[in-house]
Amino acid sequence: MRKPNLALLVNGSGAPRDAVIREVHLPLFGRLPQAACGDKVPMGARIAESLDADMGDLHAPFAGEILSVSSEHVAILADGRPDAVDAADLSGSSGEVLIAQLKGLGVALAGLRPAKTLVVGGLEQEPGIGVAGSLLAHRRETLERGLELARRCIAPEKTILVLPKGANAVLAGCETVQDAPVYPNGLAPLAVKAATGRENPGDATHLAAHELFALGRVAETGLPLAETVCAAGEAVFVVKLGTPAGELLKAAGLKAEDGDRVVLGGPMRGRALYSLAQGVASCDYGIFVIGRKDFPPVSDAPCLNCGECAMICPARILPGMLSRFAEFKLFEKAGDYHLDACIDCGLCGLVCPGRRPVLQYIRLAKKELADQRCLQSEPQTTETPSCCGKC
Repeated sequence: MRKPNLALLVNGSGAPRDAVIREVHLPLFGRLPQAACGDKVPMGARIAESLDADMGDLHAPFAGEILSVSSEHVAILADGRPDAVDAADLSGSSGEVLIAQLKGLGVALAGLRPAKTLVVGGLEQEPGIGVAGSLLAHRRETLERGLELARRCIAPEKTILVLPKGANAVLAGCETVQDAPVYPNGLAPLAVKAATGRENPGDATHLAAHELFALGRVAETGLPLAETVCAAGEAVFVVKLGTPAGELLKAAGLKAEDGDRVVLGGPMRGRALYSLAQGVASCDYGIFVIGRKDFPPVSDAPCLNCGECAMICPARILPGMLSRFAEFKLFEKAGDYHLDACIDCGLCGLVCPGRRPVLQYIRLAKKELADQRCLQSEPQTTETPSCCGKC
C-alpha cells in the first residue's frame, strides 16, 4: 500500500467564533468530584480534583446549579448569576510554584516541565483541523500571554515556533522553523524533531497552539480554565468546557445520522462518542462526523501479518505485533517491543486491511503498563497489630 498523503490545513479556518451554551456535561476522566447534585456554584468553583500529576482540576465554566454527578461527568445548568471566584494572582510566581497554581486552575501540565528548548506547535495536530492557524492569525495576543506563562514555568534557553512551509506567523521571542504540512508532522515528537534536529531529546518540551491558548486565557482572566477551542466543519469555535457534542454539531450546521460515528478530537486520534450528550474536554480540538458509508467499520479480525502498519509507522516499531500482545493481555511483552516509542498517530489503524483497532490495542497496553508501574511505586504498608487490651 502506498503511504497516504494526509495534508494539514495551512491557513486555519477563519476567526474563532463563540458558541453560547447554557448546560454543560464536564467529563471527569478519573477526577474526584467535589460537588453534589443541587449545589449552587459560582463560575470557577472547583467541582472535581485531579489525582493525576499532569492533569488539572476541573471547574465550573459559569455560575449555575449542579444537575447531576456521575462517575463519568458533572452536569451544570447556567442560572445567569454573575458570581465568580476571586481571580488568582500569578504575577509573582514561577517554576514549581507557578506550575502548582496552574494545576489548581485546571491547566494540563504535561508540557510544562523544565527544559532548554520550548517547541511551540504551529502546525495543525490532525487533518481537517484549523485551530493552530486560526489562533495564530486571530488570537496572537492570547497565545503570547500563554507563552509568557509557559516560559516562567519551563525557563527555556530558546523557544522555537514550528510552522507549515510558506506560513509567516510570528510569536514574540520565538525563532521559527518550517515543516511540510503533512500528517503526522504536527504531533509533538515530530515537531520537536523538526525544531531541534533530534529524536526524543530529553532537554526539549512541546506545547501545541490550543494548549498555549488555554494558558493565555488563564493569564488574561486569572480565573480557572473555562473554555477550549474546537474545530467543527469549516469553522473554529471557542466553547465552554463540557459543551455537549450535539450542541457543537448544531452550532456548526453538522448532523449525525443513524449509524454515523461522532468523534471528539481529530479523525486519526480522537475518541468515538457513545452519546451526543458527552461534553468537550480541554484536550479536544475538533469534532467530526464520520459517515457510516465513508469508512469501513473496525472489526476484531485476526492480524494478517501483512506488515502494512510497520511500513507506515513513523516510530519504526511493529504496531501489529504490539496489538497482538495487547489482544492476548501480554502487556509486559509489548513493553519489550518498544511500546513507549509509539506516538499515537493512528496511521497503523488507517492502513490495516483487516480493520483491526490497532491504535486502541496499543493504548490499552500503555494504560495497563502505566497502572502496573503506579502500583509498584506505591509504598508498601503493613497492618499494625490491634491492641490486645493488656498494654
